[in-house]
Amino acid sequence: MSSSGLQRIHVCIVVIPMFFLALIIIGLAGAAFEDAFSPTKVIVVNQVSATLMSYAIPAGTVALAAAIAGASFSMGKTESWISSAVALSLALVAWAFGLIIFGFACKQSSVGGELAGKLKGLSGMCIILFFVETIYIAVLNTVVYPSAHPQPQIQPQI
Repeated sequence: MSSSGLQRIHVCIVVIPMFFLALIIIGLAGAAFEDAFSPTKVIVVNQVSATLMSYAIPAGTVALAAAIAGASFSMGKTESWISSAVALSLALVAWAFGLIIFGFACKQSSVGGELAGKLKGLSGMCIILFFVETIYIAVLNTVVYPSAHPQPQIQPQI
């Protein structure tokens, strides 16, 4: 297996948890919205929680699209600049959304108060997704631009 093939496997290893974390975030944010606006349940939601819920759905959707683009790039048999450009651009947009929800999740943790289990889980998953997205961009960068990260050459000593 070539060096490029091994690096593409590393992209798959990072893409799989990112895909499932994005699905979990979308589900938790949707369930938290349902609980927050349900007439039968009374849940206290502060302003930070409402903002986190509203930003978590699009952030999870963009992270899901970035994971699918990364999987498509890593499974591709050809070296296409279009697939790498789409994967990198979606990864950067997902990272920017992840940075926003990471900030709101940290703010929600610092505000404290009594939160429902879904909101606690949502803030934890948002923090984890941000770090996984950061690792994903680093791995994807080394795969797309291998010449920018040269392997050290060992010279034989005579």
